Amino acid sequence: MSRTLGYFLSAIGIFFMALSVAPIKEAVSAFLPLMNIHGVYFIVIGVAFVIFGVSALRSSGGKLVELPIYQGKKVVGFRRTGK
Repeated sequence: MSRTLGYFLSAIGIFFMALSVAPIKEAVSAFLPLMNIHGVYFIVIGVAFVIFGVSALRSSGGKLVELPIYQGKKVVGFRRTGK
């Protein structure tokens, strides 16, 4: 779930950064009434979303691997490795 959220937030951030480009801003201005906002604000919002998305991706980690602990031929426990 966290990986999906990270990708979603990153995509939203890239979308906001793209809104600061003049041709895209003109094309989208018919649909979104808030396009009179200065482009720097869109870049700042976009960078913030990308940072939150990347941090969500990094914190999602992988599965924990459980390795058996042997005492002779008998398994006496498991050790967790990974994140």
